[in-house]
Amino acid sequence: MGVVADRVAGAPRGRGAPVIRGALIVATVGAVGCGYNCQDTCNHVYSDSECDVSTGQIDESKKIAECIDVCQDALANTGDLGTYDPFSPYRGGDQPAITNERQAAFWMECVWAQAPERGPQASCALLEPSEGYCAPI
Repeated sequence: MGVVADRVAGAPRGRGAPVIRGALIVATVGAVGCGYNCQDTCNHVYSDSECDVSTGQIDESKKIAECIDVCQDALANTGDLGTYDPFSPYRGGDQPAITNERQAAFWMECVWAQAPERGPQASCALLEPSEGYCAPI
């Protein structure tokens, strides 16, 4: 689950402990269910009505589809973050790859942290590949 749910699950049982644990687990699962997803995140990055990150010669719809495929493939695999940190600017060398669910979740969190509003905005500039945040973009 999450850190809070893990801590509560291991908490001593008292009269109210099962109710609190159940409420926190439901809240944690609900937050994940309503959180970021690949489709919204990829559209937010590449759609011309959102951040419109430059895609070079690649058509916008193809780039969005490719992004969704990579993200969803990663979500199908368990794994650790390893050295992947999208909040540290990528400055050349081997482009980071998103290969598992934790990395995909961290990448989506980075995208929405850098550009939290829907539609074009100044903070979208941080998502441009030249800035290096939330790589790979």
